[in-house]
Amino acid sequence: MGRRRLNRSRYFPRLRRTLGALTPLDRRLDLERVRFPISTDHLVVHHYRCVLERAVRELHTEAKWKGLRAVMELMLKWAGPRQKQGVFNRRDFVEMADEGEAEFAVSLLRRLKAECARE
Repeated sequence: MGRRRLNRSRYFPRLRRTLGALTPLDRRLDLERVRFPISTDHLVVHHYRCVLERAVRELHTEAKWKGLRAVMELMLKWAGPRQKQGVFNRRDFVEMADEGEAEFAVSLLRRLKAECARE
């Protein structure tokens, strides 16, 4: 039986719409001078690539987080090569799964953000 590909567009519709609207020249920006939104639903992350790489590595071990891992892989794919900061929206994680998985994702990202900041 062949391996099924995960339909990533199903998991993160707002991100898919945003990335789909960009031209190839717009992608892979470093976002050095961007001011991200400030709200309780947004998690601004410095050391963005480090956080995404660690998240993918950690989520790889459990099959129940494959949707979340696919989202992190997609975000890592479109991150700029020198991108130092990025933003996650908790509501996107709720759209993807449910409130419980969203809380898990946010707590994971906060922990990884702290770990990457220490290095």
